[in-house]
Amino acid sequence: MLRLRYTFLLIAGFISFQLFSQDYISKIDPLLLKNESETYDYLVQFESDNISSLTTRIKGKEAKGSFVFNQLKYSTDKSQKRVINYLKSIKLEYQSYLIANCIRVKSDLNTLITIAGFDEVQQVVNNFNISVPRTQLETD
Repeated sequence: MLRLRYTFLLIAGFISFQLFSQDYISKIDPLLLKNESETYDYLVQFESDNISSLTTRIKGKEAKGSFVFNQLKYSTDKSQKRVINYLKSIKLEYQSYLIANCIRVKSDLNTLITIAGFDEVQQVVNNFNISVPRTQLETD
């Protein structure tokens, strides 16, 4: 009887892991998984609210700016809360970005997978540097 129960738990655990793994794997950018180092540098993206449509009745540039900032702050705080709490609990540094509603994280693969498993996480993408070549302006 004990062996049957153990087998059932093992099969149930495997099936639930497979269902979970397929869910989070689709959120992770395949380019990110090609990383061959022990540290992954990535952006955790969350769904963004369409705030611009709410500003049509607000008069004045300053009032609109203040409204948009407050709405972005509220939306970001709400959507990122659980992931940030998790990162704090494991004492991992991060950088939250208000306008893009994303968090930059550097971690190992296990932490990346855990974060991808959060329901509110929309996508996990490779963080990459963009370099813009400097141009010199000609003067007369």
